Amino acid sequence: MLSNRFASGLLPVLALVVACSDGADPVSGPPDGEEPLRMSGPGYDLTPGSSTIVLTAAQAAEAVVTVDPATHTYGFDGARLAADGVVLETGRILLIPGTALRRISGVSTSNGVTTVTTSYASLNEAIETGTVEWDEAIRFDEQSLERAALGVAGEWVAGTAAAVDSLYWEYPVGQNTLKASLKAQGTTATLVFELTRQVGTRVAAVFVAKATFNEMASQARLDIASHRTQAFDYESAGLGGSIELSVAAAGAGLDDFGFEWPEAMMRFPITIGPIPAMLIIKAQVVTQLVVNGEASATASTSFTWGGDAGFVYDGTNISTKASANLGQPGVGSSETDAGALIGNAVDAQFGFAAPRIEVALFGETIVPFIRPEFFVGSRLTWGPVCKSGYAKYLVAGGLDLRFFGVTISTYQDTIAGPHEIRESQNDCAATGADGPAAAGFPDVSFPMR
Repeated sequence: MLSNRFASGLLPVLALVVACSDGADPVSGPPDGEEPLRMSGPGYDLTPGSSTIVLTAAQAAEAVVTVDPATHTYGFDGARLAADGVVLETGRILLIPGTALRRISGVSTSNGVTTVTTSYASLNEAIETGTVEWDEAIRFDEQSLERAALGVAGEWVAGTAAAVDSLYWEYPVGQNTLKASLKAQGTTATLVFELTRQVGTRVAAVFVAKATFNEMASQARLDIASHRTQAFDYESAGLGGSIELSVAAAGAGLDDFGFEWPEAMMRFPITIGPIPAMLIIKAQVVTQLVVNGEASATASTSFTWGGDAGFVYDGTNISTKASANLGQPGVGSSETDAGALIGNAVDAQFGFAAPRIEVALFGETIVPFIRPEFFVGSRLTWGPVCKSGYAKYLVAGGLDLRFFGVTISTYQDTIAGPHEIRESQNDCAATGADGPAAAGFPDVSFPMR
């Protein structure tokens, strides 16, 4: 049934300056009567606030002794800072180019090392006025493979090289075997996930996703004036690719796999003067499986998709933006089927999201996700008997502007779609499978975060 044609080191910087405080004794700053010095270069033009301490590129390279990213604690060569007249004071904001932007909460000195503990600070607190913008092409090359990992059991694990342009992973976990591979070919990347579930010596279920996605561009512009974020515009341009999904199960039982599905990750650092940005590309999986006894289920589909997606903050409101073609995927031949003895329900659902795009500045997430989501499922219910299946596509996104000092946070919305095809057999009208709810399909969904 359902046989249709469905139509992610220190960045190079210019020499920076040490700014002064507002209303308090200056830490450092320009001579009286002179305008505050600016940090400027390709993609940025910033004037730090008067309470912000900005280390120069030389100071960052020579005075920073230790960095603990987990606790946001930093050690400095005290003599080096003293020679430059830099005084680290509690309550000031510290900007270490390419490394950290934090508020100083404690300062101590021992054996010539000045240790600074810190707390959270937003970018708009540190910057009085300025702009930050970038337009970076994201290509899948050997360097991107070096920054690729698979998240398994709470740890990020590097892959094994299969060739110059590819990695693979394989893990036995209880009754399950996870296989994954990633191939980077410059203009495209291909990611394959396969999870096999065994009952005894018998293969009881296999989930497979093969996603190929295209090179893209990460584009953004931020405007700050009077310590207030005036506007932020972000777009992932040139998104697109293809995906094939399939699930086959026979007597696999319930969906207790004993561990969470893994995430794949690739990281792409972006240089914007003193501000370290990171674009992260991930893949996520969700499943649901109820195939007991002699029951069986199969489902497969394929999609092609493409377009631009992003967000606009105008100083007051947030809105999504998308090119028209983003919501118009091509869906290939899709098939689902399910069978069971009388009274045994069947439910096999599979969802895959890739590439999930995240954006962070100074390690603080700005764009939690922009992601296409693909689903396929097959179900059999009784009383009355209803056999149904579906294929679905949408693009979802989230935006968090707390690092910009904006109280609107954890904003999330559907950017494009959903585009969905459902089909049913037997007496499905009574269960709602022919109606809007379609018997609850899909139950599986990705968390909106």
